[in-house]
Amino acid sequence: MTIRPKLHFTARSGWINDPHGITVRDGRYHAFFQYVPDSTTWRADCRWGHSIGPDLLTMSERPVAIGPGEGDDGIWTGSLWPDPQGDPLGARIWYTSVRQPEIGIGAVREARPDTADWDRWSKGDVVLPAPPPELGVTAFRDPFVYRDGEDLFALLGAALPDGRAAALRYRIPAAGPWEYLGILAARSVRETEPVWMGALWECPQLVPLGDSRYALITSVWEDDVLHYAGCGIGAYADGVFSPEHWQRLTWGDTHYAPSAFRDSEDRWCLLFWMRDVGGSDDGWAGAHSVPYLIEKGSDGIRLIMHPDLQEHRRAASSGMATAHADIEWMPTAPGSTLNALAGDTTIEVVAGQGSTIISVGKTPPVVLPGSGGVRVLIDGGAVEVSVGGLVFGAAIRGGQVTVTGDGDLRVWSLD
Repeated sequence: MTIRPKLHFTARSGWINDPHGITVRDGRYHAFFQYVPDSTTWRADCRWGHSIGPDLLTMSERPVAIGPGEGDDGIWTGSLWPDPQGDPLGARIWYTSVRQPEIGIGAVREARPDTADWDRWSKGDVVLPAPPPELGVTAFRDPFVYRDGEDLFALLGAALPDGRAAALRYRIPAAGPWEYLGILAARSVRETEPVWMGALWECPQLVPLGDSRYALITSVWEDDVLHYAGCGIGAYADGVFSPEHWQRLTWGDTHYAPSAFRDSEDRWCLLFWMRDVGGSDDGWAGAHSVPYLIEKGSDGIRLIMHPDLQEHRRAASSGMATAHADIEWMPTAPGSTLNALAGDTTIEVVAGQGSTIISVGKTPPVVLPGSGGVRVLIDGGAVEVSVGGLVFGAAIRGGQVTVTGDGDLRVWSLD
């Protein structure tokens, strides 16, 4: 059995994946997510689950917000846009509606809240029934809504028949169907340097970094294999994103489908789905990561574990903690090693020369191209490591944590 995380959201039962629609309202976070409540494996008939809490580390599950039916075979990833006047009943959700058997190409449908607590939503019109026919796309989904000037726009992920992954751009009118404006950005599956970005961009999101720079954050997909999260850094003008640099954001087998949002202090952040945490023996499967601040680096972005984590630290003595531990480690030199034992799973972090090597259990070591201070979060069945603004994740069974290491080492228990 897997020890359930304390600070990584999991559903009471069933399967969860992509977080989305993360919104701060009246001092509380609302987070929605793809959800199959009666299965620990993915099915196409996902719902929008809903959770709320004072921070994204202590979320309480609410009733299903939107479910299949009324022309939808599945309710997939999308966006929530709050009413600019603050009326909770004026908010709108735009989600990916899928129908069997062509679930790879979705439509976009609107929903509006029935209740001020956002527990129940009613479906409205299909505002985007299909992608532009002239593009011949082979996959199409995941509306991300953003404001540019006075207007609302949306990006959708697409796979083009010539092997390019693309983000398509739309204008959202006050009422009626969305207007297709063109391709925001695209990249061939055959391009591999400095990082490969796949054949489809799932969950494409455009985040401003300041100084006229933007990050186009995507999830890298090919042939139904979910790889990792990556992004392009560049300029955005006149409806076109011009990348100057591409980078990978996550390593390991868990982190995928990040959702960009503004936190309670209006800072841009990301929250990931963590795959493989939990499973059929546990009655629940999937977790959400801790939130990460997005910081602009010298040639890309850095992801920093959110400072809200500090509020959940409690003193641990002699390097010992419970099954939930927060570890900060500064290696003294290349070759310095941090060792943690969580139950019967070994976690080893070795400082390299400009890199960091991470090993979890019997899986092959992973090399991150970053170095310096290391943050290791062991939360029951979920492990996250942050170093140099890059993120590694893994799923374990969990257990009592013991930590040793060279250099400056600090350990806290988590509540």
